[in-house]
Amino acid sequence: MITVLHFENKKIIKDDITTYTFSTYFPKMMRKAINNHMIKDDHFILCPLYDKGDFQIGVTGKVKLRETFFHGINRELGEEVGLIIKNRKKLHFIKKITRKNTINQSFVINIKDTKPVPINNKNFIDLRTDTNNKKVGCIIYGEENDILSFMQKPIYRFLNDDKIIGLVSINVKDVKNRYN
Repeated sequence: MITVLHFENKKIIKDDITTYTFSTYFPKMMRKAINNHMIKDDHFILCPLYDKGDFQIGVTGKVKLRETFFHGINRELGEEVGLIIKNRKKLHFIKKITRKNTINQSFVINIKDTKPVPINNKNFIDLRTDTNNKKVGCIIYGEENDILSFMQKPIYRFLNDDKIIGLVSINVKDVKNRYN
């Protein structure tokens, strides 16, 4: 069972997990993050829902030119799920993978250590300035009621072209059953 929020109609529904599909994109660095000791099997993960009906476990993206990894993941969180980091010290670094001139960094953060993107913040970053050698990912986890509480509020996101139409909340155990 998953909980789904569609931005257009702002309705939250409980749905069978088979109605939507897991995205085929789930990098190795994110798979390692899901097994972090801070994330318990009874926790839930906040995921972006795409226009093709699939949802991605966690938030991923490329660091822009002149961004640090921290700024990159904070922007990606704001673009994809409408959250930004409250306290940088609460963002837990999990894995750094370097290969073929590409650096991938993954993180985990409890939803309690984030805050919603403010209504007036549009983040006008040039979408054409991706780097191809720096990538970030983050798992946003927490108690089910904390994630559902966020999903019930108005959600504002940074401008982006990711074709995200909503959010999904899924139990960690269901994710581990699928990918481990």
